[in-house]
Amino acid sequence: MLFECKKNRKKLEMRSGLKTRLIALWWLLAGMHLQTAVAAPPASLSFNHILASEVESVGYVVSIAQDNDGFMWFGGANGLARFDGYELTVYRAGEEQST
Repeated sequence: MLFECKKNRKKLEMRSGLKTRLIALWWLLAGMHLQTAVAAPPASLSFNHILASEVESVGYVVSIAQDNDGFMWFGGANGLARFDGYELTVYRAGEEQST
């Protein structure tokens, strides 16, 4: 019986040591993954600027908003302008828009 207790204790110690090693290995791998995710170079970005001369047709801009589709809207005294990321479309009251 004493021999059996010693045998069981060794099994538990081996399992505990293995468990500790597996947890340490997991933390090591998780840390390496996070390090590569953080150290990755940023994606290349490009920006298109809207010139004041393009927006001046709507007059003094009093409101700027972005809708659910990602369009930027600029509201002014003389009309409304929509920027789709590439070009600016101006809408004025009383003018018909061709599509």
